[in-house]
Amino acid sequence: MCNAWNHSASCPCAFGPGGGGGWGRGGGFYSAREIDISPSWGRERRPTVASYVNPNARCPVCGAQVFFYRSPYNGRVFFDSLGWPWPKHHCTDRRNETRSATPSTMPTWQREGWQPLMSSRAHTGTAGHTVTGDVEGDYHQLHLAAGQPVDNASPVFVRQIARKPDLFDVTYLSSDAFGTYERKTVGFLEAILPVGTDIIGKAAEGDAAATYEIGRYLLWEANSPFSAAPYIEAAAIAGVFDAQVDLAILQLLPIAKKPN
Repeated sequence: MCNAWNHSASCPCAFGPGGGGGWGRGGGFYSAREIDISPSWGRERRPTVASYVNPNARCPVCGAQVFFYRSPYNGRVFFDSLGWPWPKHHCTDRRNETRSATPSTMPTWQREGWQPLMSSRAHTGTAGHTVTGDVEGDYHQLHLAAGQPVDNASPVFVRQIARKPDLFDVTYLSSDAFGTYERKTVGFLEAILPVGTDIIGKAAEGDAAATYEIGRYLLWEANSPFSAAPYIEAAAIAGVFDAQVDLAILQLLPIAKKPN
């Protein structure tokens, strides 16, 4: 296992150059990403604490190198690797599951197309939960369609959904006074927020009619034919008649290049 220090150029971990460059902007590495949280008292009358990740920890049972996560509720979890499917270290997993890190040198999250959201931040507002950060140098603000709030110090991983450039799978950790849980939900860009989370969620699951609704909105209401094209093409291929009509219209428009 990588010790998250002095990485080689091909290191596949989430902190090294091969794994996307770590959480710090520009690939900086933090041995413990700590967020100071003001003490507050919930219904269980338990204060929140400083939450962080230590990538240089060792299992107190077997001595293996692991990732230690401390939640805002003072929960402690040891992971074999960070990211989906969030494999907990077997020695300390209270569920006594047999999950362990893959023997491959490439972690599961990387093999399945996930990318770490660099410099990630979690936000909660009137529009719900959002996360912000960089993916391959591009800043993203993703609204979460469903799910629990993101822990302030949780690593966040994202994966763009095929043929739907505004939609992403998002995975992260969420904690309460009873434990820490791995979460997976749909994230989406601000541009399609007016469509509604119900339609967005169905489109993410592959529903052709919902996919067309996003494309129709982008084409006719947002006046963005370039952005609309992938959704309308996908819906047309799936047999949605109105999408086939709009696709014919799109083919007459000069949308070959992405607008500046």
